[in-house]
Amino acid sequence: MHNLDKNKDQAGITLLISIMILSSVAIISFSLGSLAIREIRASRIASQSEPAIVAAEAGGEKLLFFRMRGLTDFAALCPSLNSDSYPAGSSYEACNDLYDDPYYFQSYDDNVSVVLLNNPIDPNSSIAGYSNITINATTSDNTILMRAYAFNLDNLNECPRDSGIFSSNPGTGNFSSQPLDPNKRYAVFLYPCANPGEPPQCNPAVTTLPACTGNEVVRGSITGSTSLGATGIPSENPKIQSSGAKSSLIRKLEVLIGR
Repeated sequence: MHNLDKNKDQAGITLLISIMILSSVAIISFSLGSLAIREIRASRIASQSEPAIVAAEAGGEKLLFFRMRGLTDFAALCPSLNSDSYPAGSSYEACNDLYDDPYYFQSYDDNVSVVLLNNPIDPNSSIAGYSNITINATTSDNTILMRAYAFNLDNLNECPRDSGIFSSNPGTGNFSSQPLDPNKRYAVFLYPCANPGEPPQCNPAVTTLPACTGNEVVRGSITGSTSLGATGIPSENPKIQSSGAKSSLIRKLEVLIGR
């Protein structure tokens, strides 16, 4: 009877050890299977990544090629897209990101901000398409009045358009009393005070800004739209955005093109 109980105990231990071994084998098998699945997935992503990157680069280079040669092909502005596909199953979507909406500025009494209103698709064109812009001014420390002048880039002897002094600051100004000509391009100077560089008044009766006393600064933003179909102000950091796709994988890149 004693031996029978002993044999039962040994059989129970053997069964327990067998279960533990089988469990360990199962865990290792599941781990190896999971690792294999991850490796297969990573390999698939790697195999799709290169065609997607190549497609994105192709889209960016195509837009850059036409832009550097002053051609209007592939001139779609974001969010409108140029697109194409390749036999390998990859494709791209690309656009010209040339405007900021809004455009942010910062003017000092000794460093006046200059904003170019031109056609960034064709910088050599004398037509910018602006008839007005809105300037929203804020200040960092105290209340500082400001005004803006728009100079015709193709005829600097022409009297500049004058926004007049903003009635308050924070405040808003525009060229509604002296509308911009959409068939011209301008350089807009933003003055926080009457520094020595402020242009002479074409109308002597116009009130001038208070003289600069030092450390005047004004910050703000500019918004506008053009008759050419663009919204915003020509960016200081224009770029080309391009994305390439292969199956469900997407790779994106930006090409900085300068002004």
